[in-house]
Amino acid sequence: MQFPHVGGVVIGDRVEIGSCTCIDRGSIGDTEIGDDCKIDNLIHIAHNVHMGRRCKVIALAIIGGSVVLGDDTWVAPAAAIRDWRKVGKNAVIGIGAVVTKDIPEGETVVGNPAKPIATTLHRYK
Repeated sequence: MQFPHVGGVVIGDRVEIGSCTCIDRGSIGDTEIGDDCKIDNLIHIAHNVHMGRRCKVIALAIIGGSVVLGDDTWVAPAAAIRDWRKVGKNAVIGIGAVVTKDIPEGETVVGNPAKPIATTLHRYK
């Protein structure tokens, strides 16, 4: 049996949403998109996501259920964030990264599973 979804979707001011993007309504509470966010084409934002202000989510990204994105977060193309994760303010999720753990404020992560870029620089030398 499917769980009844009684929440909604709250979209802030000056939000841009690209084509073929799916934003799921909340299950009990609302899915919230903060002011001035830019959401590209072909994005999936799952149930109960809380996206802060001025976030940018780029093509083919997947944001799992109940994820919290802090203000000014940037999610690169084809990145995936697992459900129930918290991403701090000013974080950068690199292209194709798979986020399986919370990301602290200001952190830049890359890879699968996503790790701070400082610990993965040896790959690029």
